[in-house]
Amino acid sequence: MLTVLSTTTHKHIDTSLPAVKFKQFRFDASNLGSIKQLARDVLFWSGGRLDILVNNAGVSQVVLLTGDDAEYEKVWEQTLSVNVTAQQRLTRALLPALMKSGGISFTLPLTVLHILITYA
Repeated sequence: MLTVLSTTTHKHIDTSLPAVKFKQFRFDASNLGSIKQLARDVLFWSGGRLDILVNNAGVSQVVLLTGDDAEYEKVWEQTLSVNVTAQQRLTRALLPALMKSGGISFTLPLTVLHILITYA
């Protein structure tokens, strides 16, 4: 049986297959404590086994390059926190279980879209 964790809605996994154990968990990807708790919850739920991590949580926000500095920095930091840092932290937290099972982690850059709009 494959144990799969997806960090966001993943409609393409057929959870009715008897060979797939699948669950989605909600967590705050911008919070290290929440990420560590997620890893503990996943390992408890799975009995310590994880075969596939679909690491695809992400945010996409619009912020003007010519806009307010404080707003730009806030949006940029949140985007990096969720789209880059959180994915690395979750992979790191679950890496021992993935290595033990011979599993794999997918980081899908499809959600790593930060749109910066500039006006001339």
